[in-house]
Amino acid sequence: MARCWCSCSLAFGAVRYATSVSTAPDGGLVPPPRFGLRNLFEMLADTIFGLMVSVMGEKEARRFLPLIGTPVLLHSVLELAVADPGLYPAHRHVEDQNPGAVGDGVLLTHIYGVRAHGIKYFKHFLGPFLPLAPLMLPIELISHIARPVSLPCVCSATSAPTTPSCWRSSA
Repeated sequence: MARCWCSCSLAFGAVRYATSVSTAPDGGLVPPPRFGLRNLFEMLADTIFGLMVSVMGEKEARRFLPLIGTPVLLHSVLELAVADPGLYPAHRHVEDQNPGAVGDGVLLTHIYGVRAHGIKYFKHFLGPFLPLAPLMLPIELISHIARPVSLPCVCSATSAPTTPSCWRSSA
């Protein structure tokens, strides 16, 4: 219920922001005189964009802002919702994390890696030099398979410390 509320609030805020920018007489270039929802979303987006620019440069940050900024904003809102005593964190259950871990963590990483480096992207699976390839290839393959399993497990374990196993879900 809480996740639905937070997701709906975030979607409502994004729609309000888009309509306020599109209906503004100046095209949304001048901020409104009072601090409001639009200012809040602009401040959050600018903060996320600034962090991304410091890591990957402005060109790549503009390209990846929707892909990285959306989950960051969503998880920020969901984590703030936990301040309400009756709500649980969004990543309390493993099954809530698996789609994001598989989609963002595995598929998109390799898709953008191949797009940026071509077929040479897969050379990093073989290690720093060719004689290590028979050892490094199985290690890298197991590592890439284990990532979408370990991330949700760690997130669930840190959010529900009373649960002894990260795979146990409670009602």
